[in-house]
Amino acid sequence: MKGIAVEYNADFCELFKPIMGEFEELYWLGSFQSWPFDSQWVYENEENQKMVEDIYPDKPFQTNMSDELWLPGTLPKLAPYICFGEYSYLTGLKSNEDNIGALSAEFFLTKSFLSRQYFQLVDLYAYIYIVYVDCWWEIYTTRKPWFDALLKSPNSKIIDSSKWY
Repeated sequence: MKGIAVEYNADFCELFKPIMGEFEELYWLGSFQSWPFDSQWVYENEENQKMVEDIYPDKPFQTNMSDELWLPGTLPKLAPYICFGEYSYLTGLKSNEDNIGALSAEFFLTKSFLSRQYFQLVDLYAYIYIVYVDCWWEIYTTRKPWFDALLKSPNSKIIDSSKWY
């Protein structure tokens, strides 16, 4: 799958600013090495805690402690408070409430976020797949206008995931 590598530690909000508004309608599958939000901000007040609590669906679909499923509206609202670790993964999906459980389980049960199987699922069902690896970003999107907008980012280049999995 063709993607974009951004080879510097860009701020998430700055990097995705051209398309951030489009994230509002997506469900988000995430996997993080630790809790994905800035704890200091979350526990600053009860309102922040409630905002974070409200991003999770009523029925949990996570398959292990590091997997997260966030409801539409989480991004862009909480984007400034996400803490990306050495390996962080976000997949944006357009779905409805009835189907998101099965769809997220299919993604989460894939053994590796960088496997051919995961990229096939991204190509079929995802709008965007974001990988953060120790100070650089890889972005895969099935939306050509998003791809074109993100390719204008400083230090970006086209990559092909099929060359390395």
